[in-house]
Amino acid sequence: MWLKTTQQYEAETHARQRADAEERALRLHPDDVTRWTDVMKAVAPTVRTGARPCDYRPWQAALDAYGRVPHWIGKATLAEGMVAAQLMWMAWDVAQPAWPAPRRDLIDFALTFLEADVMLFRSGYCKKLLLRRLRQAPLAAGDMASLDGLIRRSVARGTGLEEFREYAKLAAKLELDGRLPGLRQWLEAEARGAVITGWEYIEMHTSGLNFEALLEAYGRQRTAFFRYPDFTEMTGRPRPDAASKAKRNAWLILMQIARTERAQGANA
Repeated sequence: MWLKTTQQYEAETHARQRADAEERALRLHPDDVTRWTDVMKAVAPTVRTGARPCDYRPWQAALDAYGRVPHWIGKATLAEGMVAAQLMWMAWDVAQPAWPAPRRDLIDFALTFLEADVMLFRSGYCKKLLLRRLRQAPLAAGDMASLDGLIRRSVARGTGLEEFREYAKLAAKLELDGRLPGLRQWLEAEARGAVITGWEYIEMHTSGLNFEALLEAYGRQRTAFFRYPDFTEMTGRPRPDAASKAKRNAWLILMQIARTERAQGANA
């Protein structure tokens, strides 16, 4: 079986993106992007809480109800029973790399999609890409309140793993750029009591040890659990609940900030 290399896959992806660039520019006409942003703002207040965290049915039902009344969106009409798919088609187009810059409408779309917490098929992966686009975008001072709220919500409520990693990277960039004053202090307060695994403790506390000391730390601490910030060792395996998950989320973002800070120092 012939397998493509990463370089081959990336080359083919970039070739498809170049071939689609002209059509994508038409699909991302500012009027269309803005109108879909307005659709999300109109529908979000009508979405009911789902039975499960990743329940698509509330957003699907709310968009279906909105689509029963004829609405024009730029060149297209909202198709009854297809509004959710139409929204995700636009979201996927927005989420792809190489935004035409500067595009205020694309930033507003991404922020609205994230703030509304659109929950549809593959919306979690789409949010990950939208967060990456925002990290690369020329954000305005007025965007910071929305992003600060989104980051804090990701700590308190949690997200999918890949989406959360992008929140952590965005938080690190904005905090180290001085654009989110007070975030690190809030994270430190929220992270108190977070459970740290033995592997994570070893990674944090074994730099500079010789080989014998590393082996000793590995054998003694790899299966242990510790409490942040004093790293007192725990007895027994902890049972995670909502509060402990939020503490750990705060700690994970703090660690991303620390890693980013070290990388910037090494590259200075």
